[in-house]
Amino acid sequence: MAHTSNAQKGGAALLALVLAGAAMSGCARPTAAANAPAVNVAAVNGTPVSQGGNAPPVSTTVPFVGCAQDGQTGPKMAPSGSPKTVVLDPNVAGQLAYYASSYVGVLGPKGWYCFGTYGSSGWSLFLSPSPIRASDVEAERWNAGAGPALEVAVSSGDTSGRFNVAQAIVRAFPSHMAFARQVASDSGGPTPNFAVGPFPADQMTAKSDTVVEYTTAPNAQGLGTTFSLLTASAAPIDGVAILQGPTPDLYVLAARLPNRSLINAIMPRFEADTAATPAPSADAAPAPAAAQQSAPTPVATPVSNASSPLGVVQAFYAALGQGDGATASRLVIPQKRAGNFSAAALSSYYGRMSQPLQLLGARQTGPGTVAVRYSFVAAGGHACDGAANVQTVEAGGQTLIAGISALSGC
Repeated sequence: MAHTSNAQKGGAALLALVLAGAAMSGCARPTAAANAPAVNVAAVNGTPVSQGGNAPPVSTTVPFVGCAQDGQTGPKMAPSGSPKTVVLDPNVAGQLAYYASSYVGVLGPKGWYCFGTYGSSGWSLFLSPSPIRASDVEAERWNAGAGPALEVAVSSGDTSGRFNVAQAIVRAFPSHMAFARQVASDSGGPTPNFAVGPFPADQMTAKSDTVVEYTTAPNAQGLGTTFSLLTASAAPIDGVAILQGPTPDLYVLAARLPNRSLINAIMPRFEADTAATPAPSADAAPAPAAAQQSAPTPVATPVSNASSPLGVVQAFYAALGQGDGATASRLVIPQKRAGNFSAAALSSYYGRMSQPLQLLGARQTGPGTVAVRYSFVAAGGHACDGAANVQTVEAGGQTLIAGISALSGC
């Protein structure tokens, strides 16, 4: 499954910041601790870095490297792909390759190793100059994380990954505090103290309300160590944090590179790829015909109006109960039909249940919002008595599911 970040471990602590009405005092836009000017990541902490001659960028190709992965539904082979066309400074193009799992891709130093993880909370992609095993990055600490390394970590705002999303918001995205408050309100529980606002040792540049570039200083804690498995050491961590989509999801790039000038090529491409409408991944291929055939629904009350928010949500959970990921995925907005909400991922997870999901109740609680209760026993024997708030939107003349906030952790 996807690794547990430091932010996830402190998920309960998030509740304090919003239930107590915490606000990011004086932080209309993230900045460095001393209100420093925008950071040039090529010359941070007083260390000049070569810009590769400042040659004008050109369109070129870099090798594609598929990355094996492991997670919630078992190991997956590395995807195959063609060389990636990118626009780069020609002085650095020969030093880079494009690494990709089934869920996410990123430019990285050529000749490195890669490995991906995935699970209900999100997915990650790890790059290192040394081989990477599943056990290396599924542990609480990545031994290679103190040295040269790169990680892309994606947290889903629809699932338990929402705690990561909310904690990133209170650190770097003050205009999105409403989502953090909603996460805390839905979760309940104690309200211990939790720091709000930028990490003191981080230098941050807000490019927009949803994109924040950062540098976590050497031997310090910050965005780079909290939302990845990279750990504090004598070298800084460069990266970017991005909120994507209406829910939203959190994308964090954290990199400690021997040649820091490469981050100037890696980061803009990652930002552009993340801002683009997500394309269906290799996992999002239509399910076999047999899986698309109608089957008796486990929902006691038949769906009478599948165009209404209530009807769409009932149809979605009925499809999950049948293990029919193809139908369920079609009821989700197109931007979400990849990763955890792809047809193949939904079919694989819900089709292998020891006891299929059953929808126990559904009622509309607001415009486009439906509260649901359900139960299932997962393939590993874990029993879930779950509840969630499901948000729907009108898209292309259809009512579709835009986000799901699980209230019970399953």
